[in-house]
Amino acid sequence: MSSVLTPDINGGTSVNVKRPDYASSNTINGGNAAANYTIENALRNVSDPVRGFRFLVDFPVLTAIFGGMTTTFNVDTLPLTETVKSIDLPSWTIDQLQVRFMNDKSNHAGRKEYSDTFSITFRDTADGSVWSFLDAWSEMISATDPRIVGSGSSLLGTKAKYGTDCVITTLDYDGFNVVKSEILTGVWPQNKAAITKDYDTSSLVERTITFSFDKYLPLKTTVS
Repeated sequence: MSSVLTPDINGGTSVNVKRPDYASSNTINGGNAAANYTIENALRNVSDPVRGFRFLVDFPVLTAIFGGMTTTFNVDTLPLTETVKSIDLPSWTIDQLQVRFMNDKSNHAGRKEYSDTFSITFRDTADGSVWSFLDAWSEMISATDPRIVGSGSSLLGTKAKYGTDCVITTLDYDGFNVVKSEILTGVWPQNKAAITKDYDTSSLVERTITFSFDKYLPLKTTVS
């Protein structure tokens, strides 16, 4: 295996990416990399893929946020983690700057910008605790039902109270070791998708929430 060091744009230790070195590991055809590259060699060096279902979503500080409110719903965030069905992570785009001279052009990279929202689909629960939690969170932002907010109404409209972090952890194939973690900051629920109930189906009831966020911060990862 050969190692390639690439600069870490966030500073600190460089990312060490190891790649198959067919030219040095295989002496057939005089060690010619192009000649030695076969499907068998490529498959022999393939690492285990990341499973799309090996992930966790956590809101680690929601309990502290809701701790000062008089409410009747469960403030434990574990039910949120356990009822996540899927998550759509933010997309990003790098602006293109175009420099023209006569009949030629040169394209350069501009700012990297992330989308403003991401969405999570939750499975509803029979006791309604998860949905009550999410409704109460929205009431902190803009109160419509004093029965939910109670004496905590003085906290309404303060982002320091209703904004939080969301941590997405990707796990390896056995579900125990962390592959990488991503953090979204300044998170709050912006939109609840319409919900359809149907007598003709026996499917699970699912609810999709679109969240606003400030920053998307992937943590550093060493890839081998």
